[in-house]
Amino acid sequence: MKIIVVKNEDVSRMLSELGFRNFLYQDDTFLDILLERDIVFVEEDIELVKKINEVNRLINIVYISKNKDNCYEAIQQRVSGYLLKPFTKEDVKWELEHLRHGKMLRPFIKCFGKFNIFINGEAAPVKRKKCKELFAYLVLRKGEIVSPGELAVVLLGEDTEKTRNNIFVIKHDLLKTLKENGMRHLFEEVGREYRVKLDDIECDFYDYLEGNEALYKGDFMTEFSWAKPIFEKEYMLKRNNYRDIINE
Repeated sequence: MKIIVVKNEDVSRMLSELGFRNFLYQDDTFLDILLERDIVFVEEDIELVKKINEVNRLINIVYISKNKDNCYEAIQQRVSGYLLKPFTKEDVKWELEHLRHGKMLRPFIKCFGKFNIFINGEAAPVKRKKCKELFAYLVLRKGEIVSPGELAVVLLGEDTEKTRNNIFVIKHDLLKTLKENGMRHLFEEVGREYRVKLDDIECDFYDYLEGNEALYKGDFMTEFSWAKPIFEKEYMLKRNNYRDIINE
């Protein structure tokens, strides 16, 4: 889900604490990008709520106020929900889980720093490290089809019948974990090969590739030894070369 926060630093901080990264903090006009967003937090501005509804009736508006009467007025404008000051991080999370239009189920995948998968702002439990590592490699490959042999080399050091069988077991355990957390649809099997379904996730690594270079501060999937070398060689280098060509 893509979120806009209008002039409220408390909500921005709480979203960050909940694990959300792909949101915009706006203190000026933003109506031109509303069709690309799912949720907008608005504080004490009924007229802005009306304008937002004129542009996109299907966006979820969460109204913020210190006055119950103002919240009731916002509800008459068909907002998704409201936050009454003072509110907590749990209140923000509750609103995200009870949206009028759709549910907050689109995962956010964090690659910079330590790799993690967030659902509704909470880290999804992946018990086996190798399961998380397999999924992380598929995320790094950005929807490309990956063979068990390639995974065996990266995760287990060699491609043999034994290591391919081990990859099959790891894959089976990963699918079980994804299913338990409502994320089975993220993993696609193409014949006997695998890939991640890009349309159903948000990811800071993909935001970086789209131009948000400030996200990278030197750490990438820190728990996996293969991750940073691949990232720097295949993605940072390509971006730098592309930038040099543009600037020539």
